Amino acid sequence: MHKKIMTSVVFGLLAFVLVVGGPVAAHEDEDHSSSNTTQWQPADSNSSHPDPAELKARLQKRKDTLNLRLSNAQKTRLQARCENAQGKIRSVEGRIKGIETSRDRVYANLLSHLTDLSGKLKTKNVDTNQLDAQISLLEESIGAFKAGLAEYKQAVADLTAMDCASDPEAFKAALEESRSYRKTLHETGQNIRKLILETIKPALAVIRAELAAQREANSSGEETD
Repeated sequence: MHKKIMTSVVFGLLAFVLVVGGPVAAHEDEDHSSSNTTQWQPADSNSSHPDPAELKARLQKRKDTLNLRLSNAQKTRLQARCENAQGKIRSVEGRIKGIETSRDRVYANLLSHLTDLSGKLKTKNVDTNQLDAQISLLEESIGAFKAGLAEYKQAVADLTAMDCASDPEAFKAALEESRSYRKTLHETGQNIRKLILETIKPALAVIRAELAAQREANSSGEETD
């Protein structure tokens, strides 16, 4: 009876893995002397024109936190290249939004399928304590990912909105902070993927085997009668 539901959840897991492992947008990494590119996790700015005072405060906080001190040569190089970098970052914002939206949809569908499955299993007197704990952990991990993504999006928005030529140290600080958020997001995403593939998926396989055993036992009992 639950074969269709279990299959739907498995497809959801596979879809999630494809989204997490899929391509991401890129922008030019302007604090390297060459024209290399780096991969950016899904992000989008809903605030293309942030409040100037708030933007200034965030930029100053980043500089204070990182305690950046650039040489005159480094400042000159950043001033010459940063506006071009800003244009490239803006050019990928549409793609970034699409990737973020698709990931949110997969997260929501996956959690919905798992929660629905747990409820239906309970009506069949199946022990779902372990599955429910895994679902809660998944929800927490997804929440952490979304919070980190919001911070990352803000850093990206500030990169594109600031007057980089007038404050190259702030631009450098925003780049460094965005790298840190990108790294954390990647690690969080990989942890979620690992949780799904190595914990939740095997747990679903065990439950499916238990249900099959129950059906076989019931069938054998009916034949005996």
